[in-house]
Amino acid sequence: MPKKTIMIVDDEPDTVESFKMVLRNEGFHVVTATGGQECLDKLKKESVDLILVDFFMPEISGRETVERIRENPELKDIKVAFLTIARFRGKGGKILEELNVVDYIRKSTDIDEFIGRVKKILE
Repeated sequence: MPKKTIMIVDDEPDTVESFKMVLRNEGFHVVTATGGQECLDKLKKESVDLILVDFFMPEISGRETVERIRENPELKDIKVAFLTIARFRGKGGKILEELNVVDYIRKSTDIDEFIGRVKKILE
């Protein structure tokens, strides 16, 4: 089975590197972007199976990034999960549903749980 490709989008370089290392150790191919615009630009050239995007980013927020992905017929079906410090309850849950976001993973999540959730999303 070919390697699954995951894009990590976060404005914090340390966060990107940490999650990149974890995912590579699990055998995934990892593409990174330091913001929403870089993510959108890379998606023109890169095919990915999952995008893990931070909700809170300057310039183009995670929400706006996902909205733009969903508006693009060529990208709209890519699986997206938020990788964030936020908790989505009530109104936040509706945002996930509206954006067709498959999950949100808290950055503070234990590594084994993080890997398990990523693998489940990609099943």
